[in-house]
Amino acid sequence: MMRCSALFRSTAALAVTFVWLGLPNPAAAQKILLISSAPTGNTPEAQRAYARKLVESRLSPELHAVVAMNGEFKGFTKLAPALAARGGNPYRAIIVAKAPVDGVPLALAGNEFFKAEAAPLGLTVPAAAETNLQVSYRPGEPINERELREAGFSVVAIDGKPQLIDLGKQGGVITVKPTEGSVDKTKVQALERIKGLKFVSPVYPAEKVQQAQIPEKDMPMPIAAVAVNATPANGILEPNEPHYANITDPSKPNLWGLRNINAPKAWAKHTDASNLIVAVIDTGVAYDHVDLADTMWVNTAEKNGRPGVDDDNNGYIDDLHGIGVGPRFGSGSDPDGHGTHCAGTIGGVGDNGKGVVGVCWRTKIMGIRFIGSSVGAVACVKYAVDNGAAVLSNSWTQFDYYDPALEAAIEYAKDNNVLFIAAAANDNKNNDATINYPSSYENDNLIAVGAINKGEKKADFSNWGKTRVDLFAPGVDIWSTTPGNFLKSFQGTSMACPHVAGACALVWSHKGGKSGATWNDVRSFILGKARKVPALTPLCVTGATLDIGEMDGVVKPPLIEAAGVLLAADTFTTTDNIVPAAGVLRVVKITLAKPMIVVVDASFDFQANGADATFTVSVGTDSQAWTGAVRDTGAAAGKATAFAMHAPKKLEAGIHTIAVRTTANSGVKFGAGAITVVGFPVAADTNIVPVTETTRSGAGK
Repeated sequence: MMRCSALFRSTAALAVTFVWLGLPNPAAAQKILLISSAPTGNTPEAQRAYARKLVESRLSPELHAVVAMNGEFKGFTKLAPALAARGGNPYRAIIVAKAPVDGVPLALAGNEFFKAEAAPLGLTVPAAAETNLQVSYRPGEPINERELREAGFSVVAIDGKPQLIDLGKQGGVITVKPTEGSVDKTKVQALERIKGLKFVSPVYPAEKVQQAQIPEKDMPMPIAAVAVNATPANGILEPNEPHYANITDPSKPNLWGLRNINAPKAWAKHTDASNLIVAVIDTGVAYDHVDLADTMWVNTAEKNGRPGVDDDNNGYIDDLHGIGVGPRFGSGSDPDGHGTHCAGTIGGVGDNGKGVVGVCWRTKIMGIRFIGSSVGAVACVKYAVDNGAAVLSNSWTQFDYYDPALEAAIEYAKDNNVLFIAAAANDNKNNDATINYPSSYENDNLIAVGAINKGEKKADFSNWGKTRVDLFAPGVDIWSTTPGNFLKSFQGTSMACPHVAGACALVWSHKGGKSGATWNDVRSFILGKARKVPALTPLCVTGATLDIGEMDGVVKPPLIEAAGVLLAADTFTTTDNIVPAAGVLRVVKITLAKPMIVVVDASFDFQANGADATFTVSVGTDSQAWTGAVRDTGAAAGKATAFAMHAPKKLEAGIHTIAVRTTANSGVKFGAGAITVVGFPVAADTNIVPVTETTRSGAGK
């Protein structure tokens, strides 16, 4: 997927529509404006150009309309489906002008942020509208509550804690509401005068992207196995894998999606991802479900604390297994079932004789409930990242509402080595032309997921996009956990997304967890190993569907930073799979016209066969201060596994020979490998990812 800087993110222009309130004298009536999405262009380039102008203006389109109309923002209304066909977005922002206006007002003529169109009659303004705003600050600028109060706003608090969100080098975000009255022109212009302000927008609505399935299949636990009739196009039905054949989960015959992604083959090498946390940012998770209770993340401070007390002083009371953002509901329990269903696909406990099995037989599921909340996703992402999550599963949409604060939060996740997995939505639309957020953000650590059916064709509801959907995964007739110890079959890109989230967790765990691999390593592996399907070629970046059967394969990593210059790249296979002469795995030469930070990324397969091996990156005769040592141990000694390294170093101008070497004895054998060398300006030193190593034993579990 093409990625770009925050300034050039994609979005859509907005349209403004007008409705007269039902008053006897139109001259004395108020004018209601409905803000809705309308494309500025059907290409990513046109949408990025609009996004740049929007960010430079510092105001969202809704607030531009408030200023232009001398109006008041009155929250959002949800229209009937027939009235909300454009872009699949059923929501409209309501703005009421303070003075009657005939026709299209002059203030809107030629406005670059929105345009006017007809609207249905009979709309009324909600009596209690939600008018919270998100105020984003530039990096390094302090959030000044006094300035906000002087502008007419107070800080929104949840569980008594102000929603002040520090996103590190991405800046800060604060949620505010009018101290009195509405969000009007005077208040918006007062916000604009705050020096460090980056962007202001409403807190946008969000919805799950589950597609209704009829008839709904619903059975109490324990569930009896029901054989499936349809099989994937690749013929995977009952694989001859002991880790599949011997598991006792009774509904495994129904889990066609796991067979389709080759999970049983992956399980022969790795099943347990309990060294990683996967945050399900959704409707919450039923953490007492019999197939999830043993795989839930536990906040030990709250577990060992007192009920009704914020024992870890993080602003959330009793967040034992996660949070609910909005009206307090402690551990993020799930009244809906959508988030619980996603959680079961990611990490339903395997081989426990109950219900389903997830992509990971065990992991640590963090349940986060926010869908329908007035506060939004930024606080959810911040909480998950700060509490150690590695993968964020996001089966929800904010439609075409461009939200720089959420985009910055996803970048904050990247800065902390976290992947963000997002459903592509269920409007049967091309996301390259009709935007869907968050899956259409272009953050490097994001994977956008479409849905396939059992025939490995695009599901009839799934969105697609050659540049804005990365890959597909099973999303039709997906059985998983729901509250009350039930199982249900759902469909949607909501169901495809957790297949990928679970796969990322399993692969990442197999590669040593967050200390052993980066988000970039895992993302590269997932996309590089996806299985090509001709029908998907024009529909996504990879032209492929998820496949994790080759857990130990090597995928050549992409550039780690957009600002880097590729200096060298090569792949190799050692002769006869043996240790090469003098222990040199690969040598490349580079020429630098000026000093640069040079980063070497190397990865390769090996078999240690009970012997020790040490690996070194060296530049000329100057050995890097970095080595990695492994020893293949365990019952499965001798199985091929993978090793990867990431080594930065400052080099002066000139010709340099870079070698990847090993001091392994004859008991170690090597297979395929890849190496990339990337150069960065010396000023970029602080942005280089620290040296990391990944070592895995041949035992594989």
